[in-house]
This record gives sequence, C-alpha cells and structure tokens, in this order.
Amino acid sequence: MTEPSQAHIDRARELGLSFDPSDISDEELSRAIATYERVYIEAMTENAGRGTDTPTERRRMFGPGSIDDVQNPG
Repeated sequence: MTEPSQAHIDRARELGLSFDPSDISDEELSRAIATYERVYIEAMTENAGRGTDTPTERRRMFGPGSIDDVQNPG
C-alpha cells in the first residue's frame, strides 16, 4: 500500500474528508477526493438548475446582464 501523497492529504483535509493517513493508500484517497468532487459538482448543478425557470429567477442567478435583460437597440 502506497502512502498518500502530501498533495492528496492536503486536498482531502481542505474538503473536510475524515481519514487516517496511515490506513489509506494514495489511490484510495485519490478516488475518495474524485468522488467527493464529482458528487459536489452534481449537487451544485442540480441546485443551480432549480428555481431558474423565469426571467426574474435567471436574472437573480446570473446577474443583470443575463440574456433576459438584453434590449433591442433599435
């Protein structure tokens, strides 16, 4: 079993993952980090998609320069 790299240990701690560096391999920790990041991105994407069905909600999410605020210049 290969000890986890310092970069993986630092990233896992940054994400708040709980683990024992002496009891996990570099590959296992790398997979755990990748899984956490994938699930986090999926959750954020789902949450971002909710509540953006109307121009007002999209404007609130994307700012006043969103496509709904573009006016015809003529």
